[in-house]
Amino acid sequence: MVWVVCAGTSCTPCDPGFVTGGAGQSQCSPCLRGQRQAGLVCELCAPGSFSTASAATVCTPCAPGYYTDLAGSQQCQPCPVNTYNPAERGASLTACLACPSNTVTHGTGSVDELQCVAAPGFVTVQPGELLPGDTVATARVAQPCGAGFNCTFGAPSVAAMAVLPGYWRSTSWTWNVRVCQHAVGCAGGNMDGANMQSLCAMGHTGPCVSLPAPPARRSWNGG
Repeated sequence: MVWVVCAGTSCTPCDPGFVTGGAGQSQCSPCLRGQRQAGLVCELCAPGSFSTASAATVCTPCAPGYYTDLAGSQQCQPCPVNTYNPAERGASLTACLACPSNTVTHGTGSVDELQCVAAPGFVTVQPGELLPGDTVATARVAQPCGAGFNCTFGAPSVAAMAVLPGYWRSTSWTWNVRVCQHAVGCAGGNMDGANMQSLCAMGHTGPCVSLPAPPARRSWNGG
């Protein structure tokens, strides 16, 4: 607390956020934006914190998704696209972590890796879903969608991959995409227990897809 001379020998303390330039002063001055009162003086906010108003007594930490590497900041900067920062007080650009390979963010200031989504042409395989080759994913990983799928804007999961017209797959969890028998009339999609008629485009009817033939049975003659 700083005391000032107001009249004669009568002194009163400066209000919070105000200081004087030394003893025997007649008035108090507010700490500037980007500063805070620290005892008898104003000091700059440390990197990772800021103050937007004058006469501040504390500096506000940067929120998750933001950072500032400058002392005396009046605001924090958002993490760039394709990065995220889950913690407060980001004091440098390195606080913004890069998204995993083949994933992107839809804007700046992301706070969680879950905001990193599949880039165009890729799908985010979720834990428990099948990877190409029918191995089970144990963590989120982006993979190329491959032929027969429409991932123009990226896909959030294998189940969400859109099947292109002229193609079909037996279930929403498989990567095995097949060409329709009559591609012109095949709207494309997932069977998932539906009948073949459901994959026909408007104005078409009949078996638009061809199911694999059952394995041939061998006759047993005892010999």
